[in-house]
Amino acid sequence: AALFIRTTGDGSSRSFAGYSGMLVLTESMESEIPKGSLVIAKQVDPGTLQIGDDITYMANQTTSVTHRIVGIMENYADTGERAFTTQGVMNSTPDKQPVAAVNVVGKVIYHSLTLGKAASFLKEHWLILLVLTVLLFGLIRALKVALGKDDTDAEKTIFKAIQTLSS
Repeated sequence: AALFIRTTGDGSSRSFAGYSGMLVLTESMESEIPKGSLVIAKQVDPGTLQIGDDITYMANQTTSVTHRIVGIMENYADTGERAFTTQGVMNSTPDKQPVAAVNVVGKVIYHSLTLGKAASFLKEHWLILLVLTVLLFGLIRALKVALGKDDTDAEKTIFKAIQTLSS
């Protein structure tokens, strides 16, 4: 999860099979999506987006924003492209800049404060968790050897059981 919510080298959001994960850092959507939540956005055709959809978009090269669509322009700046007027549900006015369809990362399909807190914890403490995991596996292996329960014995037992069942 911690890798999933990181950005690429150029600052754009990382996508896995068309899904992007981000942590909410502000309170502009607090009543719908609390600060600290993990948001999952799915890449969609911008032509399918409607007023009322929550979207994540790139405000600039390093900043993603999740806001609600409150207006749609079909021919933005005479480009023939779609753009969206967005607004945080806690904000009193729409965002100043329209969001060009090309800047849309995806439509919000899921959010969770609990998973956001967990992802944030993992992101901040990954090295400690990695060391503890390696130590735990080492301890388990040492106990197996000390107690004479080597993995190869278990594998032989399972192989014999499969042979017996297939006979």
